[in-house]
Amino acid sequence: MKIFNLVLWVLLVVSAGCGPAPAPETLTGEGVVEKVVVPDRRVVVAHEDIPGFMDAMTMSFEVNKPRLLHNLKPGDHIRFTLERTKLTLYLVAVEKIARRTGEGKGGSE
Repeated sequence: MKIFNLVLWVLLVVSAGCGPAPAPETLTGEGVVEKVVVPDRRVVVAHEDIPGFMDAMTMSFEVNKPRLLHNLKPGDHIRFTLERTKLTLYLVAVEKIARRTGEGKGGSE
């Protein structure tokens, strides 16, 4: 009986640590598409600061759904949503936006 109780206790402890994964953190940003790499499911974006996450820079983001890349081309101004977990960072939504007033054609160069 002691072995049964020990096994039951171990199973309870292990299962308590195997709860559902935490929801991903959602972040939004804006930037200009530099390159679309469909075979790699990536888009390279020169983006503005993403508060609390990263400074403005040019970065390649992996998309979770390749269809998000179909209507993007270099020069497009976009607003995008990222989902971040401890292990992953995916671009999960994107929309084209109008160029802001006062922006030059050179973008972030």
